[in-house]
Formats: sequence, C-alpha cells, structure tokens
Amino acid sequence: MDWRELFPDADYEFIVRLRRAEPSEFFGSQDKSGLLLRERRHWLDKSPHHHLLASGDAGPVVNEVARLAAGWNILPTNDPDCVLAGKEASVTLRALGRTLEPDLVLLRRHEGVLRLVGGCVCFPSSWSLPEKADLSVDQIHAIVPGLNETIGASIERFLARMTPGLAWLRANWGLSRSGELNQNPWRRLPRLEAGLDPAGIFIRIEQQALVRLPEVDGVLFGIRILTMPLSQFVQDPVARTGLLRALSTMPDKVADYKGIRAVRDGICAWLR
Repeated sequence: MDWRELFPDADYEFIVRLRRAEPSEFFGSQDKSGLLLRERRHWLDKSPHHHLLASGDAGPVVNEVARLAAGWNILPTNDPDCVLAGKEASVTLRALGRTLEPDLVLLRRHEGVLRLVGGCVCFPSSWSLPEKADLSVDQIHAIVPGLNETIGASIERFLARMTPGLAWLRANWGLSRSGELNQNPWRRLPRLEAGLDPAGIFIRIEQQALVRLPEVDGVLFGIRILTMPLSQFVQDPVARTGLLRALSTMPDKVADYKGIRAVRDGICAWLR
C-alpha cells in the first residue's frame, strides 16, 4: 500500500478522496493462507448475532450483491459456502460472509435516503453492526466530530452519482492497543491509555470499497483490515512523517473520538 494515500501531504482534515478499481480486485481472495476466512467463520459460528444483520427489506440488496459476486468470478464453485441469489437473506448473507474476505455493509435507498439494511462485519473497529440498523449515512457519520459539517454533502453527492460496475477505494486509519482483527465492543478489549509504550501500540488501517447497486438503488460497502505494530509501520519514512503530521494537526475532538488523545503526545514525542 502507498502510505501517501493514507497520509497526503497536508494537515489532518476530512476529505473525499477515492480511486477507481475493479470490484474483483478488492472483494476477491488475497489471503493465500486461508487464515482470514478461518477467523471469519469462527466469529460467525460463535456469535452470529454480533456480526450479522439482515433487516426486513435487505433481501433484494443481498440478492444483488450475491449476483454481482458471482459475475466477478470470486465465489469458488467447489466451496459448499458458494452462494447464489434467491435464498433467505440472512442465509445468503452469512454464506457470503463465510466465503468473501472483506466485511460487507449493505445500504438501500428509501424515499431518497440511503439506510443501512444489512451486513456481515466480523472485524469492526470498535463499533457494533446491529446498533447501526436502519440508520442513514448522515446518522452513521454523526458520531464523528465535524465530519457531516465539512464533507457530508460531498459524500451524499458522490454516493448518488457513483458509476455502476466499478469499486471506489479509500483508506482510513486509527490506533489500537490490540492487533486483533475483531475489535467489536462486546469483546471489551483493552483500550489506549496514557503511559503506554508507543512501540507496543498498533496502527489499524481500514481499506474501504464502495460499489453501486443499480437494480435496488443501493450501495455495497466493503472493508478490509490491515494491522501492524507501530514500530514496524514507522520504519517507512513516508509513514512516519505522515503519521506525525496527522497526529500533530488533528483536532482534539477527533482525537477523542478515535480514542487516541491520551497517547497522542507520547507518540508524537517518540516519532520525533
């Protein structure tokens, strides 16, 4: 990954910056070890209610995603979890979540407003999928200080005008005390706190993809997680410089939201 995509040559700000790609590049298999799917299946078997959501009107969205995935040739035909559209929405969604490596969030437009109607999210970054049920994009983003005010309108325009057949990619980042992929709040993993050794902190990168669903007027939102020790990440000079600038110029309210304000000064001093 090009770290300049994550940290552009600018102070920290909310900005809509995306690049085009083929959906199969993002949603197709990338992990040759099979460990990623093994962990996804573990969480879906252990606690499906924390990681799966299919509201009453999710069926057409789930079916369209399944048809698209089949068209992208990313569903292995020799896998018992290979899915086709037409099953019960929750069954198809669970099978997709056990077969595809990225997390899936499904949005459907109703009366002009995109709302979250379903998903399979095994590796959330400290948020709960069921708590987002039926929320609009604006409501989902309301928790992020200043986001709706600065780029909310730009996000809505982009989502309304996306070209079908393409994936639009972006990346987001955060810091964590744990390198685990599944950071669902119900697990109560330890959080960042003052005094921690920065070398023991992890950077957590969300690689995101947006795909328009033209038949149902919806959006497929995919998420891949990359996590690594901060000490390894900052060995790259672009990553080190970019992270220092972002932390130094990030508004306090955003640092609070990301849960990093308590360690920010210590990390900045360490990076210098």
